[in-house]
Amino acid sequence: MSDASTSIDDLLRHDDERPPKQEREISGLGWWVRTAFVATGLAAVAVFAFRLFGYSLSIPLAVATFMALLVLRRAVALVAPPPAIKVYARRPSGEEDGNYNWAASEDGLNAAVRRWENRLAWADREPDRFIRSPQPKLAQIVDERLRQRHGFTTASDPTRARALLGDPLWTLLTKSPKRTPHPRDLTAIVSHLEKL
Repeated sequence: MSDASTSIDDLLRHDDERPPKQEREISGLGWWVRTAFVATGLAAVAVFAFRLFGYSLSIPLAVATFMALLVLRRAVALVAPPPAIKVYARRPSGEEDGNYNWAASEDGLNAAVRRWENRLAWADREPDRFIRSPQPKLAQIVDERLRQRHGFTTASDPTRARALLGDPLWTLLTKSPKRTPHPRDLTAIVSHLEKL
């Protein structure tokens, strides 16, 4: 058992990933010295390889070429956009503000809410579409809620279901509306559904 003062956020917290180390600018003396050594080493290998195959290569030209390539590589790395990193912000323990962080990541809740928004926006333009998509899905949710909480569905005991659901929700589920319900009406219906 965990301590009573431990919140659910503390139990489910995922340690943040450390951000990647920032590249140092091209101004430090240490970087120039290291780069000169690396360029000299690469130039020596290149000169040796050229001489091995019978060609000649100027040592200062080889060092200058590798130095320029290494400086160019660092400059490109400095101006490149940072890699995309998923940042999981740690929520402070205590009361939450009630806002869902949609930008944090793509998850099931985000996808489900987006699907419902799309269905309702789609049905808002044509009431017939409300009858084909959101209304049957809402009926399934109501049946599942009644089955889990009360042990019956709208089909198994319609009289009890109508008494429990109330007339606005029952009418929405059983009759074909002439217009798409107003968002205020849907909000009241969903609030009533959550209290079941």
